[in-house]
Amino acid sequence: MSTYHSCGKQNGQRVGFCGHCGAPLAGGLTAKRLRLAAAVLLLAGLGLGGYSLWNTRAPHPTQKTADGSSALLSTAGKAAPAIKRADYNDMVEIPAGEFLMGSPESEGEDNEHPRHKVYLDAYRIDKHEVTVAQYKRFVKATGRRQKAKPPSCTQKVEWGTDRHPVFNVDWYDADAYCKWAGGRLPTEAEWEKAARGGTTTQYSFGNDESKLGEYSWHEENSEGNPNGASPVGRKKPNQYGLYDMHGNVWEWVSDWYGEDYYKNSSQKNPKGPASGSRRSLRGGAWDSKVHNQQRSAFRAGAAPPFERCQCKGFRCVVPAQNSKLSH
Repeated sequence: MSTYHSCGKQNGQRVGFCGHCGAPLAGGLTAKRLRLAAAVLLLAGLGLGGYSLWNTRAPHPTQKTADGSSALLSTAGKAAPAIKRADYNDMVEIPAGEFLMGSPESEGEDNEHPRHKVYLDAYRIDKHEVTVAQYKRFVKATGRRQKAKPPSCTQKVEWGTDRHPVFNVDWYDADAYCKWAGGRLPTEAEWEKAARGGTTTQYSFGNDESKLGEYSWHEENSEGNPNGASPVGRKKPNQYGLYDMHGNVWEWVSDWYGEDYYKNSSQKNPKGPASGSRRSLRGGAWDSKVHNQQRSAFRAGAAPPFERCQCKGFRCVVPAQNSKLSH
Protein backbone atom coordinates (compact mmCIF):
# COMPACT_ATOMS: atom_id res chain seq x y z
CA MET A 1 0.00 0.00 0.00
CA SER A 2 1.43 3.37 -0.98
CA THR A 3 1.61 6.32 1.39
CA TYR A 4 2.14 10.02 0.86
CA HIS A 5 4.82 11.58 3.00
CA SER A 6 4.79 15.20 4.14
CA CYS A 7 7.26 16.02 1.38
CA GLY A 8 4.42 15.30 -1.07
CA LYS A 9 5.98 12.21 -2.62
CA GLN A 10 4.38 8.80 -2.88
CA ASN A 11 6.20 5.89 -1.24
CA GLY A 12 5.71 2.20 -1.88
CA GLN A 13 5.93 1.16 1.76
CA ARG A 14 4.54 2.22 5.11
CA VAL A 15 7.67 1.71 7.21
CA GLY A 16 11.25 2.87 6.98
CA PHE A 17 12.46 6.10 5.43
CA CYS A 18 11.07 8.27 2.67
CA GLY A 19 12.99 7.54 -0.53
CA HIS A 20 12.73 11.18 -1.54
CA CYS A 21 13.51 13.30 1.52
CA GLY A 22 15.00 10.69 3.87
CA ALA A 23 12.67 11.34 6.82
CA PRO A 24 10.80 8.52 8.65
CA LEU A 25 7.55 7.56 6.93
CA ALA A 26 4.24 8.02 8.69
CA GLY A 27 3.40 4.79 10.45
CA GLY A 28 7.05 3.80 10.28
CA LEU A 29 9.75 3.47 12.89
CA THR A 30 10.43 6.50 15.06
CA ALA A 31 13.91 7.92 15.37
CA LYS A 32 14.00 6.90 19.06
CA ARG A 33 13.13 3.28 18.23
CA LEU A 34 15.67 3.22 15.42
CA ARG A 35 18.44 4.39 17.75
CA LEU A 36 17.44 1.70 20.27
CA ALA A 37 17.39 -0.97 17.56
CA ALA A 38 20.77 0.19 16.25
CA ALA A 39 22.28 -0.03 19.73
CA VAL A 40 20.98 -3.59 20.19
CA LEU A 41 22.35 -4.69 16.83
CA LEU A 42 25.71 -3.05 17.48
CA LEU A 43 26.05 -4.82 20.86
CA ALA A 44 25.06 -8.10 19.24
CA GLY A 45 27.66 -7.58 16.56
CA LEU A 46 30.40 -6.88 19.07
CA GLY A 47 29.58 -10.19 20.74
CA LEU A 48 30.17 -12.18 17.54
CA GLY A 49 33.92 -12.57 17.96
CA GLY A 50 34.51 -8.92 17.18
CA TYR A 51 32.74 -9.16 13.80
CA SER A 52 29.78 -6.79 13.59
CA LEU A 53 26.70 -7.24 11.48
CA TRP A 54 27.81 -3.94 9.90
CA ASN A 55 31.49 -4.89 9.77
CA THR A 56 32.53 -2.40 12.46
CA ARG A 57 36.20 -3.10 11.75
CA ALA A 58 35.80 -0.55 8.94
CA PRO A 59 35.67 3.11 10.07
CA HIS A 60 32.58 3.81 7.92
CA PRO A 61 30.33 0.79 7.11
CA THR A 62 28.79 0.80 3.66
CA GLN A 63 26.11 -0.94 1.69
CA LYS A 64 25.57 -1.24 -2.07
CA THR A 65 22.80 0.91 -3.48
CA ALA A 66 20.55 0.00 -6.40
CA ASP A 67 22.84 1.70 -8.91
CA GLY A 68 25.93 -0.16 -7.71
CA SER A 69 27.41 2.72 -5.74
CA SER A 70 28.62 2.61 -2.14
CA ALA A 71 26.46 4.34 0.45
CA LEU A 72 27.62 5.14 3.97
CA LEU A 73 25.47 3.79 6.80
CA SER A 74 24.66 6.03 9.74
CA THR A 75 24.48 4.58 13.24
CA ALA A 76 20.71 4.49 12.85
CA GLY A 77 21.03 2.12 9.90
CA LYS A 78 19.84 4.72 7.41
CA ALA A 79 21.77 5.01 4.15
CA ALA A 80 23.56 8.37 3.90
CA PRO A 81 23.94 10.09 0.49
CA ALA A 82 25.65 7.78 -1.99
CA ILE A 83 29.26 8.25 -3.07
CA LYS A 84 28.98 7.10 -6.67
CA ARG A 85 31.86 5.73 -8.67
CA ALA A 86 33.19 7.53 -11.72
CA ASP A 87 33.41 5.38 -14.85
CA TYR A 88 36.49 7.27 -16.05
CA ASN A 89 38.66 10.14 -14.90
CA ASP A 90 36.59 12.83 -16.54
CA MET A 91 37.42 16.15 -14.87
CA VAL A 92 40.06 18.79 -15.57
CA GLU A 93 41.18 21.48 -13.16
CA ILE A 94 41.05 25.07 -14.40
CA PRO A 95 43.48 27.24 -12.41
CA ALA A 96 42.45 30.37 -10.56
CA GLY A 97 43.17 33.65 -12.30
CA GLU A 98 41.99 36.27 -14.76
CA PHE A 99 40.93 35.93 -18.38
CA LEU A 100 39.34 38.18 -21.01
CA MET A 101 35.65 37.38 -21.46
CA GLY A 102 33.69 38.41 -24.54
CA SER A 103 34.81 39.70 -27.92
CA PRO A 104 36.73 42.80 -29.02
CA GLU A 105 34.69 45.55 -30.62
CA SER A 106 35.77 44.54 -34.11
CA GLU A 107 34.12 41.10 -33.95
CA GLY A 108 31.28 39.11 -32.47
CA GLU A 109 27.68 39.89 -31.53
CA ASP A 110 26.40 42.83 -29.50
CA ASN A 111 25.79 40.64 -26.45
CA GLU A 112 29.50 39.72 -26.34
CA HIS A 113 30.52 43.33 -25.61
CA PRO A 114 32.27 44.88 -23.91
CA ARG A 115 35.17 42.47 -23.56
CA HIS A 116 36.08 42.56 -19.90
CA LYS A 117 38.55 41.06 -17.44
CA VAL A 118 37.16 38.42 -15.07
CA TYR A 119 38.79 36.65 -12.12
CA LEU A 120 37.66 33.10 -11.29
CA ASP A 121 38.56 30.83 -8.41
CA ALA A 122 39.94 27.43 -9.40
CA TYR A 123 37.40 24.74 -10.34
CA ARG A 124 37.16 21.40 -12.07
CA ILE A 125 35.01 20.77 -15.13
CA ASP A 126 33.94 17.65 -16.99
CA LYS A 127 36.38 16.64 -19.68
CA HIS A 128 33.43 15.50 -21.81
CA GLU A 129 29.79 16.42 -22.15
CA VAL A 130 27.66 14.27 -19.83
CA THR A 131 27.00 11.01 -21.63
CA VAL A 132 23.94 8.83 -22.08
CA ALA A 133 25.53 6.18 -19.81
CA GLN A 134 26.03 8.69 -17.01
CA TYR A 135 22.52 10.11 -17.33
CA LYS A 136 20.98 6.62 -17.34
CA ARG A 137 22.45 6.02 -13.87
CA PHE A 138 20.85 9.25 -12.70
CA VAL A 139 17.51 8.18 -14.18
CA LYS A 140 17.75 4.78 -12.50
CA ALA A 141 18.65 6.24 -9.12
CA THR A 142 16.06 9.02 -9.10
CA GLY A 143 13.21 7.76 -11.26
CA ARG A 144 13.45 10.83 -13.48
CA ARG A 145 12.18 10.04 -16.96
CA GLN A 146 13.19 11.22 -20.41
CA LYS A 147 10.68 13.85 -21.47
CA ALA A 148 8.71 13.73 -24.68
CA LYS A 149 10.13 16.05 -27.30
CA PRO A 150 8.50 19.49 -27.45
CA PRO A 151 6.14 20.16 -30.38
CA SER A 152 8.56 22.72 -31.83
CA CYS A 153 11.27 20.09 -32.21
CA THR A 154 11.26 18.46 -35.64
CA GLN A 155 14.38 16.33 -34.99
CA LYS A 156 14.40 12.79 -33.60
CA VAL A 157 15.34 12.76 -29.92
CA GLU A 158 16.12 9.10 -29.23
CA TRP A 159 19.36 8.77 -27.28
CA GLY A 160 22.32 7.27 -29.09
CA THR A 161 24.97 4.94 -27.68
CA ASP A 162 26.19 5.17 -24.09
CA ARG A 163 29.10 7.33 -25.29
CA HIS A 164 26.89 9.91 -27.00
CA PRO A 165 26.18 13.13 -25.14
CA VAL A 166 22.78 13.05 -23.51
CA PHE A 167 20.32 15.46 -25.15
CA ASN A 168 16.62 16.33 -25.06
CA VAL A 169 17.27 17.63 -21.54
CA ASP A 170 16.01 21.01 -20.37
CA TRP A 171 17.83 23.29 -17.93
CA TYR A 172 16.08 21.76 -14.92
CA ASP A 173 17.16 18.24 -15.95
CA ALA A 174 20.76 19.38 -16.31
CA ASP A 175 20.71 21.25 -13.01
CA ALA A 176 19.20 18.25 -11.19
CA TYR A 177 21.76 15.85 -12.64
CA CYS A 178 24.76 17.96 -11.62
CA LYS A 179 23.42 18.37 -8.08
CA TRP A 180 22.73 14.64 -7.81
CA ALA A 181 26.28 13.95 -8.96
CA GLY A 182 27.75 16.26 -6.31
CA GLY A 183 28.44 19.30 -8.50
CA ARG A 184 26.59 22.06 -10.34
CA LEU A 185 26.28 23.61 -13.78
CA PRO A 186 29.15 25.96 -14.72
CA THR A 187 28.61 29.69 -14.86
CA GLU A 188 28.94 31.40 -18.23
CA ALA A 189 32.30 32.74 -17.13
CA GLU A 190 33.56 29.32 -16.03
CA TRP A 191 32.39 27.79 -19.28
CA GLU A 192 34.05 30.44 -21.44
CA LYS A 193 37.36 30.35 -19.59
CA ALA A 194 37.45 26.57 -19.95
CA ALA A 195 36.49 26.76 -23.64
CA ARG A 196 39.17 29.33 -24.45
CA GLY A 197 41.96 27.15 -23.09
CA GLY A 198 44.02 30.21 -22.21
CA THR A 199 43.54 31.97 -25.57
CA THR A 200 41.99 35.29 -26.62
CA THR A 201 41.21 34.15 -30.18
CA GLN A 202 37.81 33.27 -31.67
CA TYR A 203 38.40 29.57 -31.14
CA SER A 204 40.65 27.72 -28.71
CA PHE A 205 42.96 26.83 -31.60
CA GLY A 206 43.14 30.33 -33.15
CA ASN A 207 41.11 32.22 -35.75
CA ASP A 208 41.42 29.85 -38.71
CA GLU A 209 37.94 28.42 -39.34
CA SER A 210 39.36 25.81 -41.71
CA LYS A 211 40.70 23.94 -38.66
CA LEU A 212 37.34 23.79 -36.89
CA GLY A 213 36.59 20.31 -38.20
CA GLU A 214 39.57 18.97 -36.25
CA TYR A 215 37.96 20.07 -32.97
CA SER A 216 34.23 20.30 -33.62
CA TRP A 217 31.10 18.60 -34.92
CA HIS A 218 29.07 21.14 -36.91
CA GLU A 219 26.56 21.25 -39.75
CA GLU A 220 29.18 20.65 -42.44
CA ASN A 221 30.63 17.44 -40.97
CA SER A 222 27.61 15.97 -39.13
CA GLU A 223 25.35 15.29 -42.12
CA GLY A 224 24.24 11.68 -42.07
CA ASN A 225 24.82 11.11 -38.34
CA PRO A 226 21.70 9.15 -37.28
CA ASN A 227 21.57 10.85 -33.89
CA GLY A 228 22.84 14.25 -35.02
CA ALA A 229 25.41 14.46 -32.23
CA SER A 230 28.47 12.22 -32.20
CA PRO A 231 30.03 10.18 -29.38
CA VAL A 232 32.11 12.36 -27.06
CA GLY A 233 35.87 12.67 -27.33
CA ARG A 234 36.35 11.91 -31.03
CA LYS A 235 37.78 15.32 -31.96
CA LYS A 236 40.91 17.04 -30.69
CA PRO A 237 40.79 18.53 -27.17
CA ASN A 238 41.63 22.14 -26.40
CA GLN A 239 44.67 23.27 -24.41
CA TYR A 240 43.06 22.28 -21.12
CA GLY A 241 42.32 18.78 -22.41
CA LEU A 242 38.58 19.41 -22.78
CA TYR A 243 36.63 17.83 -25.64
CA ASP A 244 33.71 19.16 -27.68
CA MET A 245 33.74 22.66 -26.23
CA HIS A 246 33.10 23.74 -29.82
CA GLY A 247 30.03 22.01 -31.24
CA ASN A 248 28.40 18.59 -30.83
CA VAL A 249 25.64 19.82 -28.46
CA TRP A 250 24.81 23.19 -26.96
CA GLU A 251 25.62 23.24 -23.26
CA TRP A 252 23.36 24.62 -20.56
CA VAL A 253 25.07 26.83 -17.98
CA SER A 254 23.75 28.11 -14.67
CA ASP A 255 23.28 31.82 -15.54
CA TRP A 256 20.09 33.56 -16.44
CA TYR A 257 20.63 35.03 -19.90
CA GLY A 258 21.10 38.80 -19.99
CA GLU A 259 21.57 40.53 -23.34
CA ASP A 260 23.45 43.47 -21.77
CA TYR A 261 24.84 41.70 -18.71
CA TYR A 262 28.47 42.29 -19.68
CA LYS A 263 28.00 46.03 -19.16
CA ASN A 264 27.45 45.46 -15.43
CA SER A 265 29.10 42.09 -14.82
CA SER A 266 31.04 41.48 -11.63
CA GLN A 267 34.79 41.23 -12.15
CA LYS A 268 35.15 38.32 -9.71
CA ASN A 269 33.28 35.01 -10.01
CA PRO A 270 30.25 36.46 -11.85
CA LYS A 271 27.07 34.41 -11.68
CA GLY A 272 24.88 36.23 -14.20
CA PRO A 273 21.72 38.29 -13.71
CA ALA A 274 19.64 37.76 -10.58
CA SER A 275 16.59 36.74 -12.64
CA GLY A 276 15.35 36.31 -16.19
CA SER A 277 13.14 34.34 -18.54
CA ARG A 278 15.86 32.41 -20.38
CA ARG A 279 18.94 30.44 -19.34
CA SER A 280 22.24 30.74 -21.15
CA LEU A 281 23.59 28.21 -23.63
CA ARG A 282 27.15 28.02 -24.91
CA GLY A 283 29.30 26.21 -27.45
CA GLY A 284 27.14 25.62 -30.50
CA ALA A 285 26.04 22.19 -31.75
CA TRP A 286 26.26 19.67 -34.56
CA ASP A 287 23.71 21.69 -36.56
CA SER A 288 25.34 25.10 -35.95
CA LYS A 289 26.80 27.39 -38.57
CA VAL A 290 30.57 27.08 -38.73
CA HIS A 291 31.45 30.75 -38.98
CA ASN A 292 29.72 32.11 -35.87
CA GLN A 293 27.92 30.00 -33.27
CA GLN A 294 30.87 27.85 -32.29
CA ARG A 295 33.15 30.70 -31.31
CA SER A 296 34.28 30.66 -27.64
CA ALA A 297 32.50 33.96 -26.91
CA PHE A 298 29.17 33.24 -28.65
CA ARG A 299 26.17 33.51 -26.31
CA ALA A 300 22.59 32.27 -26.66
CA GLY A 301 19.57 31.91 -24.38
CA ALA A 302 16.62 29.52 -24.22
CA ALA A 303 13.53 29.03 -22.07
CA PRO A 304 14.60 26.61 -19.32
CA PRO A 305 11.54 24.36 -19.06
CA PHE A 306 10.67 24.02 -22.74
CA GLU A 307 13.68 24.09 -25.03
CA ARG A 308 15.37 20.70 -25.31
CA CYS A 309 15.42 18.91 -28.67
CA GLN A 310 18.37 16.98 -30.08
CA CYS A 311 21.05 19.62 -29.77
CA LYS A 312 21.12 20.58 -26.06
CA GLY A 313 23.26 18.89 -23.43
CA PHE A 314 25.57 19.95 -20.60
CA ARG A 315 28.61 19.27 -18.43
CA CYS A 316 29.21 19.86 -14.69
CA VAL A 317 31.77 21.56 -12.43
CA VAL A 318 32.94 21.11 -8.84
CA PRO A 319 35.25 23.23 -6.66
CA ALA A 320 38.94 22.52 -7.16
CA GLN A 321 39.31 21.16 -3.62
CA ASN A 322 36.40 18.71 -4.13
CA SER A 323 37.17 16.85 -7.32
CA LYS A 324 35.06 13.72 -6.68
CA LEU A 325 32.15 14.33 -9.01
CA SER A 326 30.08 11.23 -8.58
CA HIS A 327 29.29 10.06 -12.09
